Amino acid sequence: MEASPDFKLLPLRYPDPRVLFLPVINEAVPVYEGKFRVQQDVVVSADRAFIGSIAQPKTVTLKGIFFYQACDSVKCYLPQKSELSWDVRVIPLDRERSPEPIQHK
Repeated sequence: MEASPDFKLLPLRYPDPRVLFLPVINEAVPVYEGKFRVQQDVVVSADRAFIGSIAQPKTVTLKGIFFYQACDSVKCYLPQKSELSWDVRVIPLDRERSPEPIQHK
């Protein structure tokens, strides 16, 4: 993922891989089979400058590149990459005070 001052990236989380021994290269490698999910949490900045910049809702774009290599029981294909992006809508904080009758004191 590309870094940005608008958010903080937390570490990637991968599923537990299955270790596969490849006799052709005499190596054991971690593999993921079928459908799986790679996860990464993103925390929106709490910096005053950023918070002040969202007087109106705005869209923050998260961009990254996913690198992977697919293999089957006979061969491994050339490594590939896929560009990814997500648009996240950030809304301003609700700074309006609650009416006095319902305020917790």
